[in-house]
Amino acid sequence: KSNFSLTDKSDIGFIHQSYLTSRKEVPMAPKTRRVLLSALVLPFLVLLVGCTKCVKFNNVPPTAQWGTPAGHANGALVHTEDDINVTVEEFYWSATTTHFGSTRVKPSFTVSGEQSINTNNINLEFDFTQLSFIPNKVTVIFRDTGGFENISVNGSTVIRGELESGSAGGISWTVDSTPEGNPSNRIGTVTITGDVSRLKIGGQEFWIQSVCAQKMNN
Repeated sequence: KSNFSLTDKSDIGFIHQSYLTSRKEVPMAPKTRRVLLSALVLPFLVLLVGCTKCVKFNNVPPTAQWGTPAGHANGALVHTEDDINVTVEEFYWSATTTHFGSTRVKPSFTVSGEQSINTNNINLEFDFTQLSFIPNKVTVIFRDTGGFENISVNGSTVIRGELESGSAGGISWTVDSTPEGNPSNRIGTVTITGDVSRLKIGGQEFWIQSVCAQKMNN
C-alpha cells in the first residue's frame, strides 16, 4: 500500500490555477489590435462598397505623343496605370476605312493641375483583364470639341458617329453631357453597365480625362 499523499502545494486546485496563470495571454498592443481589426474588416468593406481602378494620365510626360508620330503600330501598348493596360488602335472613319492618328497630353478640362489625353483620329483601348475583379461599371469623363467618335465594348463592332447612349453585345451605356462654350463642344460622362473586359474609345477631337473601372455590389 502506497504511503504517497498530496501536500498543500500539490493540491489539484493549485495545479489547475498555476496552469491557467501560465496560459494568461500577453496584452495586445493597440497598434497590433488595429492592424488585426483592419485585416478582418477591410474584406467586408470591399464586399459592401466594391472596388475601383482608374486611368487618369497624370503620370504621362506632358510632351508624350502616341500613335503615328511616335512610330507606334496599331495595337501597341503605350501606358499602364492601376493595372489597366492602354493600347493605341485604328480609328474607323467607315466600316472599311481606318486611320491611325495621334494623341497629345493636354491640361485637364475639369481639374486644375491634372492632365487629359486628346485623341486625333485614333482610339485608345483599355484592357481590364489584369484586374483582380471583373468591372460591372465603367465611367469615362470626356470632352468633345468636334468631329465624330468611335466606341466598342468587349470587342464588339465599332460604333461610329456622335457619341450617344447605346448598347452592344448585351452591354449598355449612357452618355450625359453639357455644352461648353461653343454649342458644338460638350463635356460629359459615359457610364457603361455590365461585365466589361475591354473598352475602345476615341475621336477626331475627343479628350479623355479619366476611365474608371468599378465592381459594384448590389
